[in-house]
Amino acid sequence: DSGDEDRVIIAKHERRLTETCLGVNPKSYCVWLHRKWIMTTSGSEAEDWNEEIRLCDTFLKYDERNFHCWDYRRFVASQAGIEPEKEFQFSTKKIMDNISNYSGWHYRSKILPLVHPDPQNADRPEETALLKEYELVQNAVFTDPYDQSAWFYHRWLLGRVESSPFVSCVLAEKNGKSLQLHIALTKPIDIFCCIDH
Repeated sequence: DSGDEDRVIIAKHERRLTETCLGVNPKSYCVWLHRKWIMTTSGSEAEDWNEEIRLCDTFLKYDERNFHCWDYRRFVASQAGIEPEKEFQFSTKKIMDNISNYSGWHYRSKILPLVHPDPQNADRPEETALLKEYELVQNAVFTDPYDQSAWFYHRWLLGRVESSPFVSCVLAEKNGKSLQLHIALTKPIDIFCCIDH
């Protein structure tokens, strides 16, 4: 069908155009977004997605902290069916090349729960993976304690830890001869679990 052929030809021209634009300004959000639109609307083939990964590799060689490229790479990897484990290894390599790679750390935070999901909570990584990540980020902090990128990741990791509930507010109310206490906790608890029947 000539309509499909025309669409493929136009998409190739658009990809070439956006690649040229990215060569001039590799941090142009609009160009990366347009490229994403091209890839999603043109009926791209598997080899197109592989080419997109190579493009990301190239731009991350020029500037491994290009957040827009990292974000586009996450989209491409999901469309290309690349295993999260492989992307996790890629982020490890990039961080080892440059521990100041905030975008690499951020990418890692998006991949870690996919590679090591907690069976009880899909939004957080499993405990053993968190401990390994703490060790990695601790080494980065010891290497350069003034670099903020590792500290940001450290803070993100701390937010993944399951915390115990604690009292956030107490209200004492006197009603005649009785005193009522209203206690607000940071998360729901089962108060009947500890009562003997």
